[in-house]
Amino acid sequence: MVDTQAAIHAACTLVKIEDDPAHFGLDVGALPGGWHLRARIAGDPPSLHERIGQSMQALGTLAPSADASRPLVKYYRRHDVIELWVPVPPKRGSGQR
Repeated sequence: MVDTQAAIHAACTLVKIEDDPAHFGLDVGALPGGWHLRARIAGDPPSLHERIGQSMQALGTLAPSADASRPLVKYYRRHDVIELWVPVPPKRGSGQR
């Protein structure tokens, strides 16, 4: 997760019932939901990782208007596949606000 307004780059993961995040000094939170424009990039590291920034910027230019109140998301599906999510306002008529 990348919050450009707060200058935060954080790792997010599912918390299981048996996990104790406080034991490791970790913060617990939830990503705000909503619509995202998504893209998938693939390749071998480390060149895959070098493409994240430019790919996220290119995806952002395709978004009609990014929702700056929500963070950008990098979702590592596998070691060689990364999904990039840019938050966008809901589509008109979707019933979401």
